[in-house]
Amino acid sequence: MNPKLHPETISATPAGGAIALSTDGLLPHDRVDYWREMILRLFADVEIGAIPNPDFFGKVRSQKCESLRVSDVGAAAQAVNRRHLQPTCREEDRYFAVLMLEGTECLEQDGNRAVIGPGDFSIYDATRPHYLTFENNWRQIIVSVPRTCINQLVVNMECRTATRISTDSPVGRVMRSLLESIASQIGQFTPFEMA
Repeated sequence: MNPKLHPETISATPAGGAIALSTDGLLPHDRVDYWREMILRLFADVEIGAIPNPDFFGKVRSQKCESLRVSDVGAAAQAVNRRHLQPTCREEDRYFAVLMLEGTECLEQDGNRAVIGPGDFSIYDATRPHYLTFENNWRQIIVSVPRTCINQLVVNMECRTATRISTDSPVGRVMRSLLESIASQIGQFTPFEMA
């Protein structure tokens, strides 16, 4: 039986559009199912392979502003598989820009494969098949952006997914610092400030 997102398991923050979800406080055998439900509701319809155990955990702090969402996500080892070819709703029609903070992620999409570690950045299309592998505990910032916005700005964006981008350059360091600063303040921004 899948645990549902009951009001008592969701921590609402004072700022509009901000939520905090965690597997803390759940029985070990409920944690993986709850985590699947959280990811489905906040990000995309994916399959999650993870072994239920007392050490499994998952946490999300997220704030939405109009069509943009910034999330600080961390969890135990797992594999994520997206098989669907089309988004099931408008909320899924997005690119996910990922800044890795802890651990490593192997990301595969459209024949590309990138392994990203702390300080690395990558983008993938949430609507198309992709496969993510986290072999250990991990944490990352995910910026969810409508595909139409990025496709208008970047030519052939679909060919640029699942590639590793280092944040060691001056521009990369500024971007990383900005994303980390925003993520550290999730729940503190008003909707106007987020915009």
